[in-house]
Amino acid sequence: MDKDDFLPFLKSTSDATYSTIFKYFINDRFTSDKHLAETAKSYFTKPGKALRPALLTLSAMICGGTEESVRYAAAAVEMFHTWTLIHDDIIDHDAKRRGRDTAHVFAAKLGQAELGLGQEEAASYGKALAILGGDLLHGFAMDMLFRTEAKQELLLSLAKEMNTTLTPELLSGEQLDIRLSHTPWQNTTTDKILEMMRLKTGSLLAFCAKAGAILGNGKPFTQNKEAHLLGEFAVCCGLAFQLQDDVLGIFGDEKVFGKPIGSDIREGKRTLIMLDTLHSINPGDKTRLMALLGNKFLSPLDLEFASNCVKKSGALTRCQAMAASFVKDALEILEHFPSTQYRTLLQHWAEMMTVRTK
Repeated sequence: MDKDDFLPFLKSTSDATYSTIFKYFINDRFTSDKHLAETAKSYFTKPGKALRPALLTLSAMICGGTEESVRYAAAAVEMFHTWTLIHDDIIDHDAKRRGRDTAHVFAAKLGQAELGLGQEEAASYGKALAILGGDLLHGFAMDMLFRTEAKQELLLSLAKEMNTTLTPELLSGEQLDIRLSHTPWQNTTTDKILEMMRLKTGSLLAFCAKAGAILGNGKPFTQNKEAHLLGEFAVCCGLAFQLQDDVLGIFGDEKVFGKPIGSDIREGKRTLIMLDTLHSINPGDKTRLMALLGNKFLSPLDLEFASNCVKKSGALTRCQAMAASFVKDALEILEHFPSTQYRTLLQHWAEMMTVRTK
């Protein structure tokens, strides 16, 4: 496999992952409540990029495993990722995901259409239903993991890692993100934002890489050098991914990105690109930009001013350079592995972190 094989591989992984998930929904116990079922499944109706299942699968294959042997584990991490998206969209008040209604908006419309709820009641109903739908997927992810054909002690160790390390780290990252949003910009630091990114984004990617390695070579984590290396690789990629996400949140194409452009500015989200901008622009522009951050009623001209500040300050260029540096670190870690088709695909997976548009 070479570079031309990467996107077809990613598409094949996404198809296999979502096929496994839909078969699970159809053939296995789910829930008797129609609204809960529809809300929990809503994000799967427009498949994501399946970057996490692809990472798990490639990590397994570079360590001697097969794509088929980790099919359920790959589906499990996509299901796990999806419940975090549902909850994250509620917290961030986002209305769109992948170009469609977020789960709480989707559920609110169900309440209006089928229960006759007013707008305020429907919004409350939608949030509650989305929280429950996310919780449901969290439990199903564990069930999906245990369908993987592997030694029971390995699956138990992965389940423990998911419950006692991954989940607390990811939720700590989410809470740090929330806490930072209430921290004055002058008290916000690069280190705190990087810590939030590592926990919120890097922890799940690290779990995917480590789980793939463990299932691929059959070694427990404590004795698994490959799992440690791939976990470090994934964290570097996660930081690059989040930096690119913050860039796209300001400069992306909304139709491609699938989320409203400028939402981070409207929410006053603490990002490295905006922190760098505030440190680098002139006092007059800084005063005006500070007045815009956290204002939910920005005009197109306000957003244009904010994006111009980011570009003029050099923050965009520095943010992109930092993302590229993290990818470079990730690729250097891969040099510890033999030069195979799977290493090449992992290299392309890492490089995608800084060139993706959605």
